[in-house]
Amino acid sequence: MAWSDIAQRCAGILGANVEFGYATLASGTVEVATRLSKVEAALCGYAADPARADPLVCDGTITAGAVTVACADPMGNEKVWYLFIGLP
Repeated sequence: MAWSDIAQRCAGILGANVEFGYATLASGTVEVATRLSKVEAALCGYAADPARADPLVCDGTITAGAVTVACADPMGNEKVWYLFIGLP
């Protein structure tokens, strides 16, 4: 997924950047485009089912300008929200 000014947002605070938006899991994973050089923290959740027990995981590794968000037990195409905090 390439960076989208429509679906993704970025803000700066105290020397760090915060990126947030929505993405759709396909087959349990999604590559979320990022402008960060290093991810310090990542928060993710299910948009339609916030109480769902299946964890979303993100190791914070940036590969080819994207960060992977994954679910161990995918249920099809699911919309998830994310928030990354890191260095610009």
